[in-house]
Amino acid sequence: MPLSVPWEAELPEGHFRSGNSPIEAIYEGVQRISSGALDAVVIRGEEPLKSGYSRDERHKLMDIYDGVTIPEGYQLVAEGFLRRRGLSHEWFKECAEALFDNYLRTYEGRTRGPVKLPGIRWYEPVTPLFRGVDCANPIIDYSGQILLTTRRGAAALGLEELVEVEGVGLGEASGDGPDNAEEISAFTHLSEAIRRCERAAGLSIKALMKNGFCAIELYICYPVVPLAFLLASGAVPSADEVIPYLERQPITITGGMNLARAPWNCPALRAAIAVYREMLEKSLPYGLIHGNGGLGYKQGVAILAR
Repeated sequence: MPLSVPWEAELPEGHFRSGNSPIEAIYEGVQRISSGALDAVVIRGEEPLKSGYSRDERHKLMDIYDGVTIPEGYQLVAEGFLRRRGLSHEWFKECAEALFDNYLRTYEGRTRGPVKLPGIRWYEPVTPLFRGVDCANPIIDYSGQILLTTRRGAAALGLEELVEVEGVGLGEASGDGPDNAEEISAFTHLSEAIRRCERAAGLSIKALMKNGFCAIELYICYPVVPLAFLLASGAVPSADEVIPYLERQPITITGGMNLARAPWNCPALRAAIAVYREMLEKSLPYGLIHGNGGLGYKQGVAILAR
């Protein structure tokens, strides 16, 4: 659902909300097609964040936690994440720098012509642990859609450039918002989403993130989210190995939400389309997509294969 629909509004059937919603939609679409209830499902998202709202309207609609800003909420999640693992603020900030450098290398490599970098103010702190460049830059208009169907359905439609949904895994904490930040910070529901996806696909995400043959698009708004994914997946076995991993392995094919922008509830939809294209253009056998909802209370992982 777009930003114009209030965060607390009841959703009609077939509609989803949060940055994890495209992964949830893929999961439900796969279930309906596999059961024979439907032959095809179209998953569509549209968000006119740049042209559809005034600055004041955007700020008002993005105030979804009763006066606690989203960066402030993620600050609470990050504090809990560090406390649980005995890690320091200094470690986190060094990792945040390495993450941004990781995104920037990819973004510069994919950008034709001059690279437009964030202005100097984006490098200033917005909370004790986050700079502006560590957060998503959302001001973009976006629309996209994907089609899920069977092989027979694809043949009937004359579609040839296909990838398969090998597995989808979802995980959810008991609630969202600042009051649930401590539970969210454990990211056990992220571990559950990863394990469920691996069981459905019969594949190891740890292996996919190391073999060089996988198009990876992690949800990278707020460093605590990709850091939790790297550790929960086993791609990085310990906190000491996070920065060396980030120096050699891209974790986004676009430059991520910080540099390539983030359309509110649609980043994972955009990621799915980008991963699909990357798999075809570079003949990659696998794709990995990560979704994250609210303050991280919803997690979703999908593996695609050619």
